[in-house]
Amino acid sequence: MQHSPDAGSTWDPAVEVDSRDKGRRGCDRPAPGIYYDPLSGYLHLVYFIEGSEGAGVFFAHSMDKGKTYHAPVAIVYGNVPSDASVAGNGDSVVVVFEDPNATTPRIGIALSRSAGHIFEERGQVTPDDVQAVAPWVALDHGKITVWWKTPDRSGSQYGDRVGTRAGLWR
Repeated sequence: MQHSPDAGSTWDPAVEVDSRDKGRRGCDRPAPGIYYDPLSGYLHLVYFIEGSEGAGVFFAHSMDKGKTYHAPVAIVYGNVPSDASVAGNGDSVVVVFEDPNATTPRIGIALSRSAGHIFEERGQVTPDDVQAVAPWVALDHGKITVWWKTPDRSGSQYGDRVGTRAGLWR
């Protein structure tokens, strides 16, 4: 990761977030999800890599505005490259992801009340009969809202249809 304090005129030195990627996808992997929480100053990242212990979606975070990163936490293992999104509010963090192990494309969720050090709850956002890809998430205190795209019938990866689901995190 790199940070620019002046909209790209200069850049701070790069900081390594995760050194375990052994894959050869380079820029062909899904883009990482990123969220900066102004309340806590935490920077959250969620991303797909092919690590030495297995491929999957991982979470890492910085509690000092990107200067250092805590050890990554596995969200889900699976070999299919998966889009993911993250949002936070204080110590609460929510990650949504394309399930790399599903036979029908669907969206999973992981919840942490410990700033992402561990994810205490996991589940499925979309029903088995709803195809869903490219998720994104918002967390407004205890309200979680998840959006996704539905693949169209022409075979395009992303259709124009957007699905949504919202709920309260208690």
